[in-house]
Amino acid sequence: MVAGDDFTVRGGAADARIGNKSLYSLKLAEHLRLPLVNLVDGSGGGGSVKTLETMGATYVPGLPSWQNIVRLLSMVPVVGA
Repeated sequence: MVAGDDFTVRGGAADARIGNKSLYSLKLAEHLRLPLVNLVDGSGGGGSVKTLETMGATYVPGLPSWQNIVRLLSMVPVVGA
């Protein structure tokens, strides 16, 4: 299965509905036991050097689909590019 993100859609905003689309591809690949190729062209989320300077640190944002990703990695090959 091939899935992808396009930062030009909705100006890079990854709101709840857009996130569900990514989760759908994970669940479908798991259900069908298909290898997953995820093409990532940037999905927003912001971030800049100026923001990091202001905050003084960086962080790993929450990822609601993390459990799905880990489960899929134990079942089929997964690659991101």
